[in-house]
Amino acid sequence: MTIADKIIFIICAALLFAASVIDYKKRIIPPIFPTLLFVCGIFLAVFNIAVYKNFAFDEILHCLLGAVSGGLFLIIAALIGKIFFAKETIGGGDIKLMAGIGSVIGWDKAIFANIAAFFIASVVGIILILAKKLDRRGYMPFAPFLSAGVYISIILPQTYINYFSKIML
Repeated sequence: MTIADKIIFIICAALLFAASVIDYKKRIIPPIFPTLLFVCGIFLAVFNIAVYKNFAFDEILHCLLGAVSGGLFLIIAALIGKIFFAKETIGGGDIKLMAGIGSVIGWDKAIFANIAAFFIASVVGIILILAKKLDRRGYMPFAPFLSAGVYISIILPQTYINYFSKIML
């Protein structure tokens, strides 16, 4: 991991934290956050190409597949939620946020981060319902859980992500 990678990940962590706080307090994710995350992903791909002095199509592909897989995973989950609960279960801001961060972390980590976010949100939701702090139909902002999933996917060594990908795919 280069110093540029580390700087970009620190910037992304700050953006995710800010988006999570705003989602928690105001139930909205301003479009600037996904946009800046996507710009970070493009910058990282272009920077890596420039540093290694060869056009690496896989860097651009990694960025684009990350954005598509991160967002598409949540679009599918939102459609399933709409069918089963007859209401919006995942907001458009969450989808765009995950697409933006997916462009930075890549497709495999984006999928892992989504699954981790759903797992963490489920555990927290069950605890809050049992503690009678949340109604079964209550609102829980999802950006904090997406951020947690992303942080976990970044911290975990790639070998664990690869192992998880083999199991799931």
